[in-house]
Amino acid sequence: MANIRLYRQIYKFSSIGSGTTTSNLIDPYYLSATTNVTGYANIIEEIMPSHESLGIYYVDLNPNLYSHNNTYDVVWYINYINGTPTKRLISRFKVNPINVSSGIDIELFNNDIEIEIGLV
Repeated sequence: MANIRLYRQIYKFSSIGSGTTTSNLIDPYYLSATTNVTGYANIIEEIMPSHESLGIYYVDLNPNLYSHNNTYDVVWYINYINGTPTKRLISRFKVNPINVSSGIDIELFNNDIEIEIGLV
């Protein structure tokens, strides 16, 4: 069975005047990820994300470790700049066991977007 691939985009938000904000994809200084069942601390996998293009990363998960009975979190650990604190960002997903052209569906839950504003 093929891997489960989940993507993450990493942005920098900049203010360029009165009430105007721009967003640009960026590559962080450091990025890693783990998975766990939502609400539990036990780590299922520790994964080094792959870099696809500027600001776009993905993780390939082993499908044999995930069940349709649970909801899972991919916890992304990010250092945007060398020497800054590590941030935790979470992507929540659930495996849907319906076969689609000999694959499986992944249902991603829409989380509220949390924006941290600070000076760099």
